[in-house]
Amino acid sequence: MKYLSFANYFLQTYHPYLTKTAVWPEIWRRELRPRIMKRFGKYIPPDRPSDGSGWCNQLAVSTDEALAELNIDVVNPADVYPDVFNGAKRAEENCPIKMGGAGNLTLLYSLTEGLEAARGIETGVAYGWSSLAVLLSLQKRQGQLFSVDLPYFKLRSDNWVGCVVPSDLRSNWHIYRCADREGLPQATRASGSIDFAHYDSDKSVPGRLWGYDHLWKALRSGGLLISDDIGDNDGFRQFCEQIGITPIVVADQGKYQGILRKP
Repeated sequence: MKYLSFANYFLQTYHPYLTKTAVWPEIWRRELRPRIMKRFGKYIPPDRPSDGSGWCNQLAVSTDEALAELNIDVVNPADVYPDVFNGAKRAEENCPIKMGGAGNLTLLYSLTEGLEAARGIETGVAYGWSSLAVLLSLQKRQGQLFSVDLPYFKLRSDNWVGCVVPSDLRSNWHIYRCADREGLPQATRASGSIDFAHYDSDKSVPGRLWGYDHLWKALRSGGLLISDDIGDNDGFRQFCEQIGITPIVVADQGKYQGILRKP
């Protein structure tokens, strides 16, 4: 009976994606491999991650302070492009599913502007608020954004990913609709050397460490790696220790973002 129950759950959750080979590896990793390993007594559950909020709190500064440390002006994109943001809010309101929120858009826009960035990679799109902030800056330099986004399987979010981004900003936007393990190698091959990377996807410690390392290698000297939600666990701290760089940690609306500049 339990196998029939799993089969029903699996088909209800994943049947729209069974023809989309790009997400098959993630379905295998997420659902099938753990169950097979458990069946043969070889499954080892991951260690419970350590909380990272205490470390973040010790280092935390405001968005304005972080940008001042980097000698970058503070610019809120909603003040520069009020009509675009009003349209984006209407697009979110008209979206029939609930996805992730907007995040620290002032930080992302200001960093993209300060770098005079022409190429960047982000992971995790959802509504596309971060994408919107970055693309508004990149458009000034005919820049390119390469995004990796795994759909919300249970929500059938495919058709709504990036819905707040208007059509006139999409010509230089490239989305890879798969997990980081498959999407990031594609994105870095297409992008070449990048000016910045924004990480907001797989929040597990192994996922973070793999993703950070892959993005770090693609960054140019002087480029920035920005990661959201670094207080959830100690993955970001571990990566900082691995590369021997002290980050800038930003506190914003009860969450923490981390910034690393590549030497």
